[in-house]
Amino acid sequence: MRRQEAIAAENRAVVSAPEEDLRLRHLWRIWASAIALGFAAYLFHGYDADELQHLHIAWRIGQGELPYRDFFEHHPPLFPLLLAPLFRAFSEADAAALLLARTIALGITLITLALLYRLLRRMVSPMTACIGIGAMIALPVFGRSAMELRPDVPGLLTITGAVLILARNMQPGKMTGARPAFVAGALFGTAVCFTQKALVPLAGAAVWMGSAFLFAPPQREERRRRITALLALIAGAGLVVGACALLFAVQGAGRAFWEHVIAINLRWKRIAPGWHCMPETLLLCFPLSVFALTALLRMLERGRALLRDAAPETLPGALLLAGIAGQFATPIPTWQSVLVFLAPWAVCLFSLQIARLSSEPGSLRADRLRMLAASALVLCAMTWLNTLLGVAAWSVIGWIVWQFWRRAGSAQARLSCLMAMSLTPGLVFRIGFSADQFYKREFAEQRRMMRYLQARVAPGEPILQPWPVLLPFRPAATHHWFATLDTLNSLAGPAMESEYIAAVESGRARLIVVNPRHMERFLPGFARYLQIHCRRLRDAPATRDALRVYARLPAKGTLAGVLRRRTSNVL
Repeated sequence: MRRQEAIAAENRAVVSAPEEDLRLRHLWRIWASAIALGFAAYLFHGYDADELQHLHIAWRIGQGELPYRDFFEHHPPLFPLLLAPLFRAFSEADAAALLLARTIALGITLITLALLYRLLRRMVSPMTACIGIGAMIALPVFGRSAMELRPDVPGLLTITGAVLILARNMQPGKMTGARPAFVAGALFGTAVCFTQKALVPLAGAAVWMGSAFLFAPPQREERRRRITALLALIAGAGLVVGACALLFAVQGAGRAFWEHVIAINLRWKRIAPGWHCMPETLLLCFPLSVFALTALLRMLERGRALLRDAAPETLPGALLLAGIAGQFATPIPTWQSVLVFLAPWAVCLFSLQIARLSSEPGSLRADRLRMLAASALVLCAMTWLNTLLGVAAWSVIGWIVWQFWRRAGSAQARLSCLMAMSLTPGLVFRIGFSADQFYKREFAEQRRMMRYLQARVAPGEPILQPWPVLLPFRPAATHHWFATLDTLNSLAGPAMESEYIAAVESGRARLIVVNPRHMERFLPGFARYLQIHCRRLRDAPATRDALRVYARLPAKGTLAGVLRRRTSNVL
């Protein structure tokens, strides 16, 4: 009888395996379609202002200039250094440059998703790991930032690789060894050379290792193993970052490297609250956020035992805690900081929680207080309007899902309910957001302004464009063109204004492209100079940034200057 039952169970497994493979293939097709839709839509969207900045820096490096010594830049140098050979031959930001930029970002993002899937597979089944990848794709922050050419994208890739190395070398009761920890630290250090944001997950990993040492089993060998791994992690990160700083020091840019990349960020003024970019994400992905925080709360309750046993969920849990702290500590929280600080680690804990709920129906009752606490935390981070919308919408959605949940007779059916509730709103938003980008066709607007400017200045002639950089593949008239942030203005406002005025007076910049509101707020002296000494070109195309194009008026003493001043429309 037992043999017959074993054979029947084996037959059921043989039948169910192809069915699960079929479901997995369908899900992977859906996720691939969502990524393809976002990629195509972002081609119509055109360049983000930050992307044009990064392209400009990469192009200048390709022309033989050195960051920090020859021009101002407040990002770490690795990303533009890698991009420089690819973009130094470009002369305009046309469709070819846009396609190359988007393709690079897409390739990096796909590799990151593959590494994240490998990390999820260390903790959950293939189906749940696939749903976790779908959760990452459904996050609004993924659609906004993961397809753009910005240093946060390769930074997230190297961070995910470092976390995967640490997770792969963990065994029950044993922390990772010194060699994997050193390699992971080197990857964290590489991420820091892409973006300063990587310091937050690096700190989270270091605190995780330090806590694991404090709560290690009493065996002397394991305690020594854990402290050695912590030191190796710090050594690997410090070696890469130190080598990067030394590279610029030997070329005479060590002090400038410190001032531009480190000192400025230490003195950065807070201009937005920590949840600045989170309400939309929390509203559209409310269950995902609640499930992730529920798993985090459960992990904190059992933290000592989990760290002692080197449980796999402790690592993404520590990174999520560090990310939450970093999101509220950073002076300018952005979509990109959410992508690096929160998104992948919340997805890991979300996947653990839905695996628990689907396989253990009784865990829903056991976790009810944690879920209520997690819901309260999420609602506190949302705006009052999003709170009202969230309570109304998710009450209806939750009731519908509950009806299906009650009838679900298998773990697979319960998992499907959790997936539908958690991912559908985000994927619907992705479709709507992409449709809006197709409709607006903002790249066509950008291209009209670029062609307008190129028709009025000779190839290679500098153009003064404080922000954004519409012609990235040409010399800048000043060293400090990125001037619209209050912190940079407070550090070098008067000097920046004098530099801009000198560039116009000397004829080094015949055209000036500015956002008047930015100039009036951050550089009022230069805004007054434009009103008195320059004229606005009225035939310039309109842009979404309300940019205006100015030209220098001739000197007062010339006849042409007198006639121009009488006939020009001066703001």
